[in-house]
Amino acid sequence: YSALNRITHFDVSEGVSNGFGRLGTRLLFGAGCGAVMIALRFVIDMSTSGTGPFALVYPTVILATLYGRWEAGAVAYIISFWWAWAQVLPLNVHLNPNDLNELSRVGINAAASLVVLIFAETFRGAVTFERQRKDEEIEHGKVLLAELEHRTKNNFALVASLLELQKRRENSAHVREVVDDATRRVRTF
Repeated sequence: YSALNRITHFDVSEGVSNGFGRLGTRLLFGAGCGAVMIALRFVIDMSTSGTGPFALVYPTVILATLYGRWEAGAVAYIISFWWAWAQVLPLNVHLNPNDLNELSRVGINAAASLVVLIFAETFRGAVTFERQRKDEEIEHGKVLLAELEHRTKNNFALVASLLELQKRRENSAHVREVVDDATRRVRTF
C-alpha cells in the first residue's frame, strides 16, 4: 500500500514553491518524457523499424499528465506526436494521394492522443480531489475522537465528583470506604 500511496501522491512540481518554477518543472518533465519516448523508439526501431510509430505516444502522454499535470502532458504530446508524425508522413510541400490516407491515420492518432491527455488529467484531478477529501475526513475524525475523549474524561470526572459528594453525606465508615474505592476506580478511567 505504501508504494501505491506514494505513486498516487507523486507530482513533479510539488516541492517547487513559486508558480513559474512549478510551470517550468512541469514543462521540463513533459519534454523529458517526450525525449525518453523518442529514445525508446530508436531502440525499438533497431529491431523492428517503422512499426507502430504512435504506439508509445499514448503511455508517454499518460505518464507525463499523471505526474506532471496537463502542462507536462501537452509538451510530451507535442514532442512525441511530432516525432511519430515525421516517421509516418515526412514533412514535405507536395502531398500525393497515398499521403492523404496516411494523413487521416495521423489525424486519428492525434485526436486519440488528445483524448488520452484529457482523460489522464481528469483522472489525476479526481484522484487528487478524493485524496484531499479523504485527508480532510481523517482530520475531522481525529478532531471528533479527541472531543469524544475529552467528553468521556469530563463524564468520569463528574461521576467521581458525585461519588465524593455521596461519601461526604455518609455516616458509615464502611460505606465511605466502599464509595472511596469506587471513586478511585472511576478516576483511573
